[in-house]
Amino acid sequence: MRQETAEKELFETMPVPKAVAALAVPTIISQVVTMIYNLADTFFIGQIGNPYMVAAVSLVSPWFNLLTALSNLLWSEGHARPASIGMMFGGILNVVLDPVLIFGFHLDVAGAAIATAFSNAASVVFFVIVYMRLGNRSAVSLLPKNFTFRFTWPIFSVGLASALATALGNASNMVMVHLASGYGDIPVAAYGIVKRIDQFPLNVSMGLCQGFMPLVGYNYSAKNYKRMRAVSFGMYMHTWRKLK
Repeated sequence: MRQETAEKELFETMPVPKAVAALAVPTIISQVVTMIYNLADTFFIGQIGNPYMVAAVSLVSPWFNLLTALSNLLWSEGHARPASIGMMFGGILNVVLDPVLIFGFHLDVAGAAIATAFSNAASVVFFVIVYMRLGNRSAVSLLPKNFTFRFTWPIFSVGLASALATALGNASNMVMVHLASGYGDIPVAAYGIVKRIDQFPLNVSMGLCQGFMPLVGYNYSAKNYKRMRAVSFGMYMHTWRKLK
């Protein structure tokens, strides 16, 4: 009950800057951690000294990242902290497993793939445990009898913008990788490395957007349009100052 009261205060009465920070900081951290473990894959594979393996990672990465676009489509109900912890847990585990499997077991690029798959599977297990602990405090049900399309559009309308942004960004990466492949495998490897570094400001922005979307969605559903506009206007002014 105490946690439910705190969440209600966060979405309804807490000052907008503080509420946005409470939701956005964990998602920004999780996005940065995700970027770091993507860099870790490239870093450890680069230590092998084979640019073709780095090129292979660069080719696969945009397809793998399309899963992020799918996840952005679903609304996380405002549980930003456990979602971020799960992503960070998977990222840290990936960073630990990379050198063990790549160098310890001499699996090379296959070791990086196994580390990524295992760390993501571990994150899924973490989220299942969190979901089970939330119990009735979650509006999401996995029981077939509760399945309905009634709330599909309201949910998708919240996450659609973020999902499209991620999907189009990955589509752009695919086009660039395809163009770079015309010059050989080494340019593909070089592009993959540069693109991961270039992703840093984008990942921070994505984390910020993922953090404030539940706040906007909640107040829109509650017809508290004044607070919803205050959140949206605050985000607009923050972005404008950054661009200026």
